Parts: sequence; C-alpha cells; structure tokens
Amino acid sequence: MNPKLHRAVIHWLNSERRDREETAERALERVFRSLPLPAPSRALLDRTLLELGFSEGVTGAPVGAVAPHWALRAIATVALALSGLAVALFVPALLASFSLSRTLDWLVDVGAGFLTGLSQRLADGYLVWDVVARAGNTAAEAVATPQVFGLMLVILLLGSATFRFLASLVVVEGSSYHA
Repeated sequence: MNPKLHRAVIHWLNSERRDREETAERALERVFRSLPLPAPSRALLDRTLLELGFSEGVTGAPVGAVAPHWALRAIATVALALSGLAVALFVPALLASFSLSRTLDWLVDVGAGFLTGLSQRLADGYLVWDVVARAGNTAAEAVATPQVFGLMLVILLLGSATFRFLASLVVVEGSSYHA
C-alpha cells in the first residue's frame, strides 16, 4: 500500500473510532482519492486493437491502410491550388460584370425559382406519400380480419419450414461434397 493511501486509511479509521462523523466523511473521501485508478493491462489493449483491425498495438496502422502515392498527393495539391487561383481571378471579374440592380433582380429570380421548384417537389412528395398511406391503410384493413391474418400466419410458417428444410439440405449436401 502506498504511504498516502495508508495515512488516509489510518486517519479515517481513527476518526470513526472517535465518532467524528464529519471528519470521518472527509477522511473517507481522501481514502478514495488516494486509491490508484484502475488501468487495463497492455495485453487487453493489444487484443482489443487487434479485434478492431489494427495490426500493431497502439501505434500500429489499420490493417490494409495504404498511404497515397506521393504523385497522387502532388496532383491533388496542384489541382487545389489551380482551383483556388481560378476562383480568385474569375469571381471578382464575374461580379464586376453585373450591375447592382441586375444582380438583385437575378437573385430574386433565382430565389423565387428555387422556392417554386421546392414547393412543387414537396407537392409531388405529398402525392406519393398519400398513395403509399392509402395502400398501407387498405392492406392493414385486409389483414385486420381473422381469416386473412390466419392465412398469412400459415403462409409464414410454411415458408419458414421450407427455408429450414432447404438450409439443412444445403448443409448436408455441402458437407458430403467436402468429405
């Protein structure tokens, strides 16, 4: 036992013996603060990381991870630099070509067109949702009768029995094939 923990336990026990409740409570808190924090073993960490797909411990790279070739990184860097240069050169020239009134008219037209298109898509979506909801309601009403529900239950049981038979047949055939 480490000395700090030992002193805290002794102080706590002495306070308890003397019936000093508040002092004993504070001493018990010091005992718990003095306890070492539990840490997982290195073997557990390695097993967990291997299970998650890391090849070597904490510093290992994921299995199958491949760093991109330097040429690909260079191409991506040049492409990003050219894109930034094009934006820096052409956007100010494009904005300068529009007058303020034409720009505001254009923005209003684009905004109105966007809202009109969005509302039309929402209306189309509502029509599709209405058809799906009505079909589901009709199917629910049909299944609500005991005769249809019983028939569906029989079909489900027959299908699962057939699936189980076919699965066992595949397993038997597969094991005899490998024998």
